[in-house]
Amino acid sequence: YASDRFLNIELVTNTKSGLKIPLSSIVTKDFYVIPVEYVAYSEEDGTAGFNKKVENKKGESSSEFVQATLYREEEGNYYVDTSMFSEGNVIIKPDSQATYQIGKKKALEGVYCINKGYAVFRQITIIDHNDEYCIVDTGTEYGIAQFDHIVRNGKSVQEDDVL
Repeated sequence: YASDRFLNIELVTNTKSGLKIPLSSIVTKDFYVIPVEYVAYSEEDGTAGFNKKVENKKGESSSEFVQATLYREEEGNYYVDTSMFSEGNVIIKPDSQATYQIGKKKALEGVYCINKGYAVFRQITIIDHNDEYCIVDTGTEYGIAQFDHIVRNGKSVQEDDVL
C-alpha cells in the first residue's frame, strides 16, 4: 500500500524546443563550397546561380548561366549541390574576369523530405539528441518545418526518388 501512495517524479530543467525526428532519418550529403562573391542572378527571373565557363569546338570560351539551389551560407561560402557542376568546372565572377575552379567539398546533415511525392534533401541543425531521436532547429534556411513529411530510414532513399 505504501508504494501506491507515492509518485516517482523526474524534473527536467534543460528542455530544448524544436522538431523531434528519428536518428534513422538523418543522412549526410556532400556539397561543393563556392565563395559568395561568385553568385550571379538571372536577368529573367532573378534566380541565383553561377556563370560557368564553357568552350566551344573552336576553343573560344564564353559563359553560361547555371541555376543552382543554395543550401547554406557559412563563412563567406555557399553550399551547392554536386549535381549542378563537375569537379574542375570553372565559374566566372560577375562583372569581373576572376575565376574559381570548383573542387572543395563539405558534408551537411539533413533528411529527405517527401512533401511533393519525391525525395528532396533538406538540411538540419541538431540542437539536442538521445539514443533514438533528436531535436532540430525550425528556423534553418532550406530546412524542414512542422508538418513536413520526412523519410524514416534516410539511407534507403536517394535524391529525386519518387515515393
